[in-house]
Amino acid sequence: MTSKRYIFEIKQGQLSGEELIAAGIDPTKPGWGILCVQSSHSNKPEPQLGYRLNEYKTDYSRLGPWKVESEGQCYLANMPGMQDFDEVWMYECVYDPLPEADNPWREVHKLDPATYPDWLKEEMGMTAAVVK
Repeated sequence: MTSKRYIFEIKQGQLSGEELIAAGIDPTKPGWGILCVQSSHSNKPEPQLGYRLNEYKTDYSRLGPWKVESEGQCYLANMPGMQDFDEVWMYECVYDPLPEADNPWREVHKLDPATYPDWLKEEMGMTAAVVK
């Protein structure tokens, strides 16, 4: 299984400073061009053209206004901070919000940690190891 890091960034020059602010991006802050960083440790395929980042609000989620416009560039993860990954993928995204009426908020179903198996709780540091 290949571990991957996906970095989604704003396509340069698409929006003016005022448009960035209206889209919820503060171009005066360091790292403003990076929208999202995701990790994958599965064999699922990489995001494709048109893939949308999700947006969240309290206990709700929906498709976000940012969508992938590039096929993605794959790099070996031999850069600082990326050594835990086999590949790093970079994607350019454009601002293309969906109409509100066509993009409802949906409730996010949260997992209850009380239902996790003991081995997972232990691995996550949620309980002390049981010594026999």
